[in-house]
Amino acid sequence: KIARCESGNRQFYENGEVVISKTNDIGRYQINEPTHYKKAKSMGLDIYKEADNEAYAIELYNTQGIKPWSASKHCWSG
Repeated sequence: KIARCESGNRQFYENGEVVISKTNDIGRYQINEPTHYKKAKSMGLDIYKEADNEAYAIELYNTQGIKPWSASKHCWSG
Protein backbone atom coordinates (compact mmCIF):
# COMPACT_ATOMS: atom_id res chain seq x y z
CA LYS A 1 0.00 0.00 0.00
CA ILE A 2 2.82 2.39 0.85
CA ALA A 3 4.56 1.95 -2.51
CA ARG A 4 1.26 2.46 -4.33
CA CYS A 5 0.67 5.72 -2.50
CA GLU A 6 4.25 6.97 -2.70
CA SER A 7 5.03 6.30 -6.36
CA GLY A 8 2.07 4.62 -7.97
CA ASN A 9 4.01 1.40 -7.23
CA ARG A 10 6.60 2.34 -9.87
CA GLN A 11 10.38 2.44 -9.74
CA PHE A 12 10.54 3.82 -13.29
CA TYR A 13 8.50 6.13 -15.48
CA GLU A 14 7.33 4.80 -18.85
CA ASN A 15 10.40 6.38 -20.48
CA GLY A 16 12.70 4.27 -18.26
CA GLU A 17 13.83 7.06 -15.95
CA VAL A 18 13.75 6.47 -12.20
CA VAL A 19 10.83 8.06 -10.36
CA ILE A 20 12.27 11.01 -8.43
CA SER A 21 10.16 13.52 -6.52
CA LYS A 22 10.83 17.26 -6.24
CA THR A 23 12.25 16.57 -2.77
CA ASN A 24 14.71 13.94 -4.06
CA ASP A 25 12.70 10.91 -2.98
CA ILE A 26 13.79 7.98 -5.11
CA GLY A 27 11.90 5.09 -6.67
CA ARG A 28 9.05 2.86 -5.70
CA TYR A 29 9.31 3.51 -1.97
CA GLN A 30 10.38 7.16 -2.35
CA ILE A 31 13.55 6.82 -0.30
CA ASN A 32 14.84 10.31 0.48
CA GLU A 33 18.27 10.53 -1.13
CA PRO A 34 19.78 13.32 1.04
CA THR A 35 18.83 11.45 4.21
CA HIS A 36 19.43 7.82 3.25
CA TYR A 37 21.83 7.52 0.30
CA LYS A 38 25.05 7.16 2.36
CA LYS A 39 23.60 4.51 4.66
CA ALA A 40 22.08 2.56 1.78
CA LYS A 41 25.40 2.69 -0.08
CA SER A 42 27.27 1.50 3.03
CA MET A 43 24.92 -1.50 3.03
CA GLY A 44 25.80 -2.21 -0.61
CA LEU A 45 22.44 -0.92 -1.86
CA ASP A 46 21.69 1.45 -4.73
CA ILE A 47 18.27 3.00 -4.13
CA TYR A 48 18.05 3.78 -7.85
CA LYS A 49 17.74 0.01 -8.52
CA GLU A 50 14.32 -1.47 -7.87
CA ALA A 51 15.41 -4.46 -5.77
CA ASP A 52 17.73 -2.30 -3.66
CA ASN A 53 15.06 0.38 -3.22
CA GLU A 54 12.77 -2.28 -1.80
CA ALA A 55 15.55 -3.82 0.32
CA TYR A 56 16.29 -0.45 1.87
CA ALA A 57 12.58 0.21 2.42
CA ILE A 58 12.41 -3.08 4.34
CA GLU A 59 15.42 -1.98 6.41
CA LEU A 60 13.69 1.33 7.18
CA TYR A 61 10.48 -0.46 8.10
CA ASN A 62 12.32 -2.90 10.37
CA THR A 63 14.17 -0.10 12.17
CA GLN A 64 11.68 2.81 12.06
CA GLY A 65 8.32 1.26 11.29
CA ILE A 66 6.02 3.38 9.13
CA LYS A 67 7.47 6.71 10.28
CA PRO A 68 9.46 7.38 7.06
CA TRP A 69 6.21 7.30 5.07
CA SER A 70 4.01 9.24 7.49
CA ALA A 71 3.44 12.03 4.94
CA SER A 72 1.37 9.66 2.81
CA LYS A 73 -0.44 8.01 5.74
CA HIS A 74 -3.76 9.51 4.64
CA CYS A 75 -3.51 7.37 1.51
CA TRP A 76 -2.35 3.99 2.86
CA SER A 77 -3.71 3.76 6.42
CA GLY A 78 -6.92 2.02 7.27
